Amino acid sequence: YEIIPKSKGFTWLYEAALPYVEAVFYRTAPFRGTKSYNAQAKQVPEDQQDFHFGILYADVFPVGTAGIPPTLLMQDMFHFLPSYLVEYYSRHCRGEQDMLIQLGISFQRSMYCVTSAVIQALRAALFYPLDDSNPRHLEANRRFFEGQLDRFLRPEARLKDIQRQDYR
Repeated sequence: YEIIPKSKGFTWLYEAALPYVEAVFYRTAPFRGTKSYNAQAKQVPEDQQDFHFGILYADVFPVGTAGIPPTLLMQDMFHFLPSYLVEYYSRHCRGEQDMLIQLGISFQRSMYCVTSAVIQALRAALFYPLDDSNPRHLEANRRFFEGQLDRFLRPEARLKDIQRQDYR
């Protein structure tokens, strides 16, 4: 179903969702006091496209890093955790601090899912249907997806880490 027809001119995806994902998930600066970067030592990229300090690249630890300070997020998640998940995390974690870190990792995993959904929605809005029979359209879709996926291949991306079962 076409929930919101393009003809209605609704541009929330371009004006809000995409910039949010771009700013917070990919590019945001580390939370103050958690990490220092030396621009003279080239630890801060010269080109904006190479700036990659968002939540998708953050190390999860309980003093806060990129995006929403994970410290607060983890504590909020823990506060509202149903009892069966408290039991699960209690069996598989090394105390409450580790439980907070595991909640942060779960959040980070979910942010990759959100990013994937935004990439799919953006492709649908800007490019062509996946079952389009025009080879040029399929090639344009492919270039778009490859450009997005290249961002996950950076050494700074945490995707390989958070998808391992032993990442705790």
